Amino acid sequence: MRWRAIAALVLCASCAPAASGDTSPPATSPAATAPPETTTTIDLFATTTTTSPPASPWRERIVIYGVGDIALCNCFHHAFAQSGYEIAFSGMNGLFTRDALTIGNLECAAADGGRVLSDKPNSFRCDISALPVLRASGLDVAVMANNHSADFGFEALLQARDNLEAAGLHPVGAGADLAEAVRPAVFERGGWTIAVVAFSGVTGLTYTPAYPPGPALVNPWFAEADTPGIAPARFELMTEVVSALDAEVDIVIVSLHQGEYNETHIPTALEVQRGHALVDAGADIVIAHHHHRLLPLEVYRDRPIFWGMGNFVWARLDTDRSTTALAEIVLSPDGTVTGRLVPAVIESDGHPVLRGSPDPGTAPERHMID
Repeated sequence: MRWRAIAALVLCASCAPAASGDTSPPATSPAATAPPETTTTIDLFATTTTTSPPASPWRERIVIYGVGDIALCNCFHHAFAQSGYEIAFSGMNGLFTRDALTIGNLECAAADGGRVLSDKPNSFRCDISALPVLRASGLDVAVMANNHSADFGFEALLQARDNLEAAGLHPVGAGADLAEAVRPAVFERGGWTIAVVAFSGVTGLTYTPAYPPGPALVNPWFAEADTPGIAPARFELMTEVVSALDAEVDIVIVSLHQGEYNETHIPTALEVQRGHALVDAGADIVIAHHHHRLLPLEVYRDRPIFWGMGNFVWARLDTDRSTTALAEIVLSPDGTVTGRLVPAVIESDGHPVLRGSPDPGTAPERHMID
């Protein structure tokens, strides 16, 4: 199987940090530095058009969506207990069932077993009964590379991965070992071969002290060659995985959980180093999250990087944290890749509602590459 060949290519990747690239973003953190270079951060809801190598004539025009943090639990509000999980996606008007692919960051442990792993303030458990609702909404890929997937331990993490697969939600970014954690979900959509892979730059073991300040992500939260966990956003590992995928598929999408929690509206230097390194390695789209705020969209080397998708299925908090969006990616038959943020708002607890006009899109036949 194709993903096995790809996974084999990264088994020998070093876990030590690698120097990333040669670019530097607007930054909020003085601790992370990089050689100066101008980058362009565009208007939050503007449309950007990028190019990729010319596509075969038989490829269709397809639309892909990515969203930020999803917490399907009654852990910090009572909306689902009162109204059912269907309210989580009713504000999308069935959009995710009409696109070619939908990717979401599932920020909770989708398992009944295990026990709380740390004494951090918030540990989230997904209700397993919510998973069929999540799948019926049109979500295809459940990202587990974040700081909550292992909240109830690694046994629950592996149970959650099994539960997601059984529900038809393809999990990425966590596993029984490093090879499984970096295993992509690979899809055929309208003549395109698309791989989705996920990494996390933050640990879920604690909120204090601060998350690891640099790329050397080594602690029990992260998977290793023979231990379970989350796929770590180590530069060398990420670039080897992405480079291997780029040689095998048409489009590589990377989900990246990173950044300063509730701190910023622009990416730090370290965040942009990661995003740029991924594109340099062959990623076509990078979708980041963790900030609980909406960050801008940037084009780097003709590839869209969504720097922070904010909350999505989350509590209705202040206006800042309830402003959200959909990452909209359009792949055109001529190879053009268009990225756009489609506005949305968390209108009430657990209930995001579209505020912008999404692309009408297409709905090619869906099937996984086994």
